[in-house]
Amino acid sequence: MANIAKRFVTAAERIREHPLLAGLRFGVMWSLIPTTIAMVPLFFFFSSESDISLRLMDVYLASLGVMGPSSAILIAYFYSKFSGVRSFAGPAALAVYLSLLPNWPLNGRMLINVLRDTFTSGPFVGFFLAVTLGGTVIYLRKKWPRITFGAEAAALFLGFLMIGFLRYHHIEIHEMIRVMIGRHISTADTLVSALIVVGLINGLWFCGLQGSAIIGSFITAVYAQLAFDNMQAVTTGHSPHHLVNLTMINYAFIGGAGATCILPLLMIRSKSKRLRILGGASLLPVFFNVNESLIYLMPLVFNTYLVIPFLVSPLFVVASSYYAMSMGWVPKFVYYIPGIFYLPSPILAIVGTTPGVFLPHSIEQLRVLLHKVEMSGSWRTGVLSIVQIIIISLFYWPFYRTYDKEVVSEEIAEKLENAELRAAEGLV
Repeated sequence: MANIAKRFVTAAERIREHPLLAGLRFGVMWSLIPTTIAMVPLFFFFSSESDISLRLMDVYLASLGVMGPSSAILIAYFYSKFSGVRSFAGPAALAVYLSLLPNWPLNGRMLINVLRDTFTSGPFVGFFLAVTLGGTVIYLRKKWPRITFGAEAAALFLGFLMIGFLRYHHIEIHEMIRVMIGRHISTADTLVSALIVVGLINGLWFCGLQGSAIIGSFITAVYAQLAFDNMQAVTTGHSPHHLVNLTMINYAFIGGAGATCILPLLMIRSKSKRLRILGGASLLPVFFNVNESLIYLMPLVFNTYLVIPFLVSPLFVVASSYYAMSMGWVPKFVYYIPGIFYLPSPILAIVGTTPGVFLPHSIEQLRVLLHKVEMSGSWRTGVLSIVQIIIISLFYWPFYRTYDKEVVSEEIAEKLENAELRAAEGLV
């Protein structure tokens, strides 16, 4: 059994370090930075909406449109970097991406509109260009090392051949992707879809792969569209339509991948010094749903003792949240804002389900916000989150006790072995 687990770990490490997957992982993560930063100038200088809620929605959707060009250049850069090739494929991918925009923005309002029109399709186009053009440069550089900038020229030529083909056949790539996504919206807004997506993301994390970056790059556009539909419905005075959206998918990982919210609290009471130190160091990050330290240092990767609660807990959160919302016990998730995943889960649940939520800057505004929370019933979602955390904790407890005893036994055996070695060296 140990040999099989070791082989799986080795295979997972090889897959994780593949240049394409590593480039995708880092490219998607780093593309979130310009996506978030773009919200500031878009909010203050480009949006023409006077109502604060409409302006926030306008800016948020436009900022998602920044993910397309940023992922095109960053995925190509990291793909080349992890392939051991110095490449300028990123700028080539960006140039082709900009050439494929449905309209060229001539002013601030047009910029907002173009970014909003491409927020669902942009990540797919950016990923495709980064992989094809970046892969072309990498192949040519490795095949003919002395080709220098000819590789980038060939990639750029290939990109503009794509543009010529699409223009000749009157194909608007962004519109085509939006239509394809629209056909799958009803399929995505189901419990089965949510369970599959969350299960895949969580399963990849268990194998040591960053599932949120790998799967997220493909499903973000679809589930962001569902979030947008809910936001738009609330803004126009209607009830949100979709139970499943990007906020709900992110909410499933209470305490990070595997819903490990309780593990640091259990670890700080362990008799194992290593687990106590790691639990104390992970306590604050896990509170904000960041648990890479547990995944790679505990480790949770292929941890046969904790595999069942790790894989099942996020699925329980999805199923219980879905049924609670479908039965009207708690309101549906309305908003998705970049960085909302890092809020503690009960707060995330309340913020994500409160129509017209805003950041209060005074006592009076705080009272208004609390009134919104009370009237919308979003406080019930926070209560549901606390109940889910309690149930997850009870589920993890027996499995963790077995794992903790094994770690303590190993540390005691190691100390005895070291003591015997020192004693033997003293005799010699």
